[in-house]
Amino acid sequence: LGELRYDIYAVEDETWLRFGVEFTKRRAKVWKSMEEEEERLQITTNNLTTNKCLLLIAFTCNKRTSVKVLPYGRKIDGDVYEDFVKQTGVKCCKLSTDPIRLEQLVWQHDNCKPCTKSSVTSFFFRKRIELL
Repeated sequence: LGELRYDIYAVEDETWLRFGVEFTKRRAKVWKSMEEEEERLQITTNNLTTNKCLLLIAFTCNKRTSVKVLPYGRKIDGDVYEDFVKQTGVKCCKLSTDPIRLEQLVWQHDNCKPCTKSSVTSFFFRKRIELL
């Protein structure tokens, strides 16, 4: 068996950066009516701020990172996500120490709509990028 290389695994995730208002899950809780006319406390996104921008980040165990912040109010779609993956590949190839091609990475992302869009899926297939 060969040596296990953790540096080939790239993990991607996205999160909203909120500004202008303090956001906590506690503040997002609202009372919602249930079908049985019972009420219970639930976390909902109804009262979240629109003052936010999206942060995309990919990283490997040996501290390679790729970060993109979308403009205020811009949502992620398949094209934006595909461009981010390509940008990550370009950055990894240009490293002065231990460069790696995008095709050598094992990529992990969640199953949100932009990540599973058919054009994105076919991009990963064409580039022969392995997905976890």
